[in-house]
Amino acid sequence: MKKVVYFALFLSLCGCSLQKTLRVSYIKEGEFLNDIIPIKDYLSDNERIKTIYLDSINFAILDSISFKDNNPDRMIDFSTPVNLDFSKRIKKYSPEYYSIGTVHYTTKCMIYYDKLFNGKIRFNTQDSYKSNSVLFGDVSLITTPKKYIFERNSPFSPSIFFHEIGHRAFWLIESDLGIKFNGLSYVHMGLLEYFTVSLNNSPIVGELGLPKKLVRNAKLSYNYPIDDSLYLGRTLQLLKESYKTELVDSTRSISKYYNLTMKKYGSVLNKKIDNHRSGLIITSTLWRIRETLGQENTDKLIAEAILDLNKYMDKRNSFYIAEANEELPDYICWYDLYFGLLDKDKEFFKGANKELIKSSFKLTGFPVEKIKYDR
Repeated sequence: MKKVVYFALFLSLCGCSLQKTLRVSYIKEGEFLNDIIPIKDYLSDNERIKTIYLDSINFAILDSISFKDNNPDRMIDFSTPVNLDFSKRIKKYSPEYYSIGTVHYTTKCMIYYDKLFNGKIRFNTQDSYKSNSVLFGDVSLITTPKKYIFERNSPFSPSIFFHEIGHRAFWLIESDLGIKFNGLSYVHMGLLEYFTVSLNNSPIVGELGLPKKLVRNAKLSYNYPIDDSLYLGRTLQLLKESYKTELVDSTRSISKYYNLTMKKYGSVLNKKIDNHRSGLIITSTLWRIRETLGQENTDKLIAEAILDLNKYMDKRNSFYIAEANEELPDYICWYDLYFGLLDKDKEFFKGANKELIKSSFKLTGFPVEKIKYDR
């Protein structure tokens, strides 16, 4: 009996937790599932969150938001800090629960990119992301790669993490590797979102994190040229329909975000492509290839093509049949990616998937007949 008492006393004095794993709930294609997370993989010796990519997590309750320079893409949060305590058993939907889940899914994604691109994507050079925030807030829609916002008592949506880390990865692909995407173009976003869905092994992006009308689905068919349904005007209409009640209250975060977005883009809503949703024309095309070729081969094919996109862009005159008055822009377009996939398929798979790639792009509406490929 005394030994039991002494052992219990020892544990209380050292403050060590016996909990080694955490069961978390997540959603995939409408089904609620569970992951088992090894907690100790993400904690330092003094029971604080630390990984090879992250030095710390700050948890807080979101009180209100504003936007720097009235720019809806530059959110400032006003929050009440919450101290994290990992010496006790973690309760479901507690701050510790969401913090560990966030670190787990973001780390998983960074390891994936690091391996797939052979160490060329150096997340640790992004110093401002060494410390991230996790918050309880009234709308997870405004989550960013640095601030992950959860509505209380909600399961995880892993695709949200994979999407946000995808932003970081593709910023590095453009800045460090010099791939000429010209910012958040539909090709940039389509490739980013392909890796989101591939890592999540599901064509759905944003379940629970986005309102149902704005959840993205790479399984659906999308058309090139990009039609009105993927322009910003349609996105803002869907946003308005999704938050009818909330938008009445001007103090709500979503109201502030919506009103500023309308103010900034109101005059060009039907002229400006929604870069997130327009990327679906690329993502859905690549997802069809993946359904036949599988994740490993498709991911390798796409990653290798991305690394050589500038080279393919420089060779356009040799493979792209331009219209008489067509001016080719100085950034990556669909035909550079298409030619790159054919070329890498020849290199790695002896051209076995040429017709698969061609038929998938053709189904989206890309004029593949304008591409000469004779290798």
